[in-house]
Amino acid sequence: MQQTEFKLEEPLKRGITSALGYVEELLSTIGFALSNTKGIFVEVTNNFNNANILQIENIIKDMLQSIKEIKEKLHLEKQEIKGSNIISSRCGAIWETLCDIESKKLKKYGQVDKNFSEYFDPIIKKLLDQNEKIFNILKH
Repeated sequence: MQQTEFKLEEPLKRGITSALGYVEELLSTIGFALSNTKGIFVEVTNNFNNANILQIENIIKDMLQSIKEIKEKLHLEKQEIKGSNIISSRCGAIWETLCDIESKKLKKYGQVDKNFSEYFDPIIKKLLDQNEKIFNILKH
């Protein structure tokens, strides 16, 4: 007979919650990849036929249903993630990425022309400043 009630210690519950929360996030990314989306540097082109898209969407729905069942069966708590925490984390990643492409650091990839630096670095500085403005809004 299959056990219907489980007594799990809190660290185990948190580990399962964290892992399945991440899977849920990744599944939403897969859903995003099924659409045609255009950005400045990235364009996601849907290279699936409608039948494939429907199949994948149905599988994702089924996977999410299974995750929901686990949550309910194991009495797992929903994680509350504040939007400000997500934005703060992304601002940190943006800052690090932008700092890594300042012309003085681009030299590791090859010679950087002075004219290029004079054009590029002020724009990167502006982006860093704007990123910092977003981060500062979070402090209030």
